[in-house]
Amino acid sequence: MVKEIIREARADGKTVFFSSHILSEVEELSDRVGIIVRGRLKAVGPIGEIKRQFMELEGYEIKVETKEPIPDVRHEAITRLSVLPPQTDSSFSPART
Repeated sequence: MVKEIIREARADGKTVFFSSHILSEVEELSDRVGIIVRGRLKAVGPIGEIKRQFMELEGYEIKVETKEPIPDVRHEAITRLSVLPPQTDSSFSPART
């Protein structure tokens, strides 16, 4: 329902501000995005440009934990890939969003 309201307002040429940490939601609903870090606006622009800036220029890191080994991954945007030994701690529980 909220997504539909945002889509309708966008179709009417209106500017809509919304906050989300869910990248797929932002990509689906936004033409331009702003990234705020520690209360300061760090970047504004199309989502593709923002992703490039934060991933390549700022050196942000993505961690992926899986139960199964992942295949060998090669991509020009990946500057470093580390494979860690499996975690044996049974108290691990995935983060909830």
